[in-house]
Amino acid sequence: METTIQKLRAVCIDDEPKAVKNLTQLIAAYVPQLKICASAHSVEEGLALIDIHNPDVVFLDVEMNDETGFDLLEKADEITFKTIFVTAHDEYALKAFKYSAFDYLLKPIDIDELITTINKIAREQPLIRSEIENEKLESLKQNKSKLTQIVLSTSEKAVIVKLKEIERFESAGNYTLAKLVDGREVVVSKNIKHFEDLLPYDTFCRIHRAHLINLTHLKEYHRGVGGEVEMASGKIIPVSRRKKKALIDSILH
Repeated sequence: METTIQKLRAVCIDDEPKAVKNLTQLIAAYVPQLKICASAHSVEEGLALIDIHNPDVVFLDVEMNDETGFDLLEKADEITFKTIFVTAHDEYALKAFKYSAFDYLLKPIDIDELITTINKIAREQPLIRSEIENEKLESLKQNKSKLTQIVLSTSEKAVIVKLKEIERFESAGNYTLAKLVDGREVVVSKNIKHFEDLLPYDTFCRIHRAHLINLTHLKEYHRGVGGEVEMASGKIIPVSRRKKKALIDSILH
């Protein structure tokens, strides 16, 4: 029986359609273990596609109109993919590696360099996936502590709130909006990933790149590609496709 090899999934983010087409053609012709799932031409488009496809690899241009690939990495709440910068500007190489880039390819892309880079990722990927899952499992075990309240630090004060008083958290760039059940909103100078890691996983569920909800205040889940949830307050919040399974598992358990 012939064994099917699972391909690595990739997203290409570049504001030049010609560059995207060229990279896609090179990969199709020379890198059979990799598949381009989607391409984007801006930071916001790229973040949305990463959220949808959960890629193993992201090919990322540096200069994109008024933004850069570094802006995308700054805005991403969680980086579970290997970043390969693809650019015509070699002066960005040092900065790219400061952002933990896996590799850096110069345009026009050298086929041998591309093949070598993807082969390295293919060899490492099973180990990386295993390590990530083990880290998550350990984190889940630690989060079973009896945490009942947290401190929300703002620029002016520290607000102590009980977990049951929090309906949800919403990402706002480098800040997070803590939405309380009494209608108050607290602006905290930490990103949403901080709260995802801090709070008990059996009570709080990350359903979207920008949303972390308290399951205690979940009223309904509406099915769809990702779907959406309705909170007790009446607020409707989208569920990303890659977070759908985690939400359903949380609801069922």
